[in-house]
Amino acid sequence: MHTSAGHIRTKDTATLDIRYKPYLSMNYTPNSVIEGQSVTLCCSSESRPPPTEMWWVMEGRVMSIKEYTDVICHKIISSSREHSGSYKCFAENNVGTENDEVIITVLYPPNIPDQHMHFTETDVPRTLQCLAYGIPAKYSYGQWQHISRFGQHIRYLKPSPDGTVTLPLITNKMKKYQDNGVYLCTASNSVVDSLGNSFQTGKIFVISNGNEFSK
Repeated sequence: MHTSAGHIRTKDTATLDIRYKPYLSMNYTPNSVIEGQSVTLCCSSESRPPPTEMWWVMEGRVMSIKEYTDVICHKIISSSREHSGSYKCFAENNVGTENDEVIITVLYPPNIPDQHMHFTETDVPRTLQCLAYGIPAKYSYGQWQHISRFGQHIRYLKPSPDGTVTLPLITNKMKKYQDNGVYLCTASNSVVDSLGNSFQTGKIFVISNGNEFSK
C-alpha cells in the first residue's frame, strides 16, 4: 500500500489462539426411573484445546473415565435404590477443569416392616401406624385386616388418610384380649413391584393386656 509520501506500508496479520476450559452439556434419559430399569447419562464438552480427560463421579466415587474424548456416557443397566443420588461429569484440558451435575432418583414401592405392639389395660386410644418407606414418599392406604395368630379373619378396619387405625373402644377390661392378633396394613405409592403389585403389605403383631402372643 502506498502512502501520500510515496512510502510503502505493509499490512500485518495476526492469528488469535483463544483457549478456554470445557463447557459441558448434559444428556440423560430419564432422570427418574423405576427400580430395575436402565438409565444412560451422557456428557459432552466443548473446549479449546479438546479435553485431555473426562469422567463421571457418583458420591465421590469415579464411575467412568476416558482420555482424549469430548463425550463420555455412563450406563446403569439395572437400577436399584442405591443408585439414587448426585452424578457429576468432569472435563479437563490444559486451561482448566469444569463439572456439571445431574440428580438421579430411583423409584421403588413401599417397604412395610413388621412391628410388635404391647397394649396394657390403661392404653387409650389404641392406635396402630402403617409405616411405609418408599420413593416417592406419598402413599395411599387400603383397609386394615385383623386376623388371628392362626390366620383366621376377624374384622376389617378403615384407616385414616395418614395410614393409622384406632382400635374400637372396649370398655370391659376383661374383653380387651379381643384386640390380640395380627393386623395387616397395605400401602401404595403407585410404583409396582417386580410381580406387578401396586399395594404392599405389612404386619403388626399385637398383644393386649399382657396375654401371651407369639408370631
